[in-house]
Amino acid sequence: MESEELLARLRSYMSIDQEFYHVKFMDKARKVKTKEDLIEIIDLLHSNYLVRVKLFSNLARRVAEDGYELPPLDELIKH
Repeated sequence: MESEELLARLRSYMSIDQEFYHVKFMDKARKVKTKEDLIEIIDLLHSNYLVRVKLFSNLARRVAEDGYELPPLDELIKH
């Protein structure tokens, strides 16, 4: 899958609020002038991603341990 197709697919999962903040973020990213600024943005994004993955994994594990069934991923993405 090409990156444009992947981006379009990811954006289709965003709410209107998320799209607004994404566009605002991307506008700021396009104005980055120094390598250090870019590295700071990547650092924040990657750190945020890792924390979200850990939170989701821990939540899924806890729910499974407590005997609850998680809804299908496609159902979660729609909300």
